[in-house]
Amino acid sequence: MTNEDQLVNMLSICKKAGKLAMGFESVVREIKAGNAVLALTASDISAKTAKEIGFVSFKYNTKALRMPVAMEKTDAVFGRKAGVFAVLDAQLSKKVSSIIENFSEEVINI
Repeated sequence: MTNEDQLVNMLSICKKAGKLAMGFESVVREIKAGNAVLALTASDISAKTAKEIGFVSFKYNTKALRMPVAMEKTDAVFGRKAGVFAVLDAQLSKKVSSIIENFSEEVINI
């Protein structure tokens, strides 16, 4: 299993557990409500969207990372195109963060 597959599988586990928000508006809502532990953006998200998520995450003290996974891969798994995600559980967010940090040469905090 590739590192990319591990990350997408972990996001799938988060979704099945009801601990994953998908889509810009949902993620921003969860960050502002204090429910998001980790905000994620796909590697091919627009610079404007990444900047907005970075700003909201910083303002509400939520860790934000850019995933080394494109929207195409997440679309194939989740059945909808989304480039912004939020993990709503501390333990799951640690696992997701560690997967990103283990295979990414450059972890991009947004």
